[in-house]
Amino acid sequence: MLSTFWNLVRVSFNKRLFFYEIGMLTFTLSGSFPNLLVRFFCLFTCLMTSILLMPFLTCMFALQLKTLFVKKYEADDSVKNEVSRIADQLGVKIKKVYIAKGLCNAYVRFGTLVLGEELLNRLGYYERMAVIAHELGHIKEKHIWFKMLATMTLLALPLWAWLRLYWPIIINEIFTQLMLVIMINIALLTYLIVINIPLNWYSEVRADRTAVQIAGKASTISALLTIVDRAKFELPSEDHPAISERIKLILNYKPSKRILL
Repeated sequence: MLSTFWNLVRVSFNKRLFFYEIGMLTFTLSGSFPNLLVRFFCLFTCLMTSILLMPFLTCMFALQLKTLFVKKYEADDSVKNEVSRIADQLGVKIKKVYIAKGLCNAYVRFGTLVLGEELLNRLGYYERMAVIAHELGHIKEKHIWFKMLATMTLLALPLWAWLRLYWPIIINEIFTQLMLVIMINIALLTYLIVINIPLNWYSEVRADRTAVQIAGKASTISALLTIVDRAKFELPSEDHPAISERIKLILNYKPSKRILL
């Protein structure tokens, strides 16, 4: 059963989203219904959903950690110069530029840009400019602060509601507390994932627009097609909208100005 569920949530964003919502809603409803039988049913559903989601959420967290601890080395002067030129055009500051071995992706963390070695080997000059501009676009528009403030604001309502919920003692007080701690953590984590999905998607679309301003539509689209696994062309994720949707938005985007390389 667990292996079937794992394959289900691993490949389908829509099904994962459904389970996230079930985990949150049943947890909230379980403390709201006056009927004890309905409350127990909600508690059981939430507990089972939490147990089933835990391996997937743990794996997702582990993959995020893996990108942070991947082997990196400092980029050579040619790559640094390319990054500096785009950073100057966008008016942003970059502290360090690293190349990560075995990574076909790019990301920014606290003013540091990390480019995957495999990614750089696949991309041409203008495609590379598009990827760099995309990542620097996140810094330019302060997306990390935007998502942090939005998340804190959106957390206020569920925390207020959950603190007012009441559950009867099940078996004994220790067991009840343990069960609620597990469910609260899973419900809170799934809630954070769900509310961050539109924030992440918005940030990615905005960063794509920065890439278009620097490298143009053709190079930005070509870079996306180079990075994506063709089997996932139509599939969104928690972090990114589907590549097909991003390409449509890029084609429809009319930049007010174009920063020429």
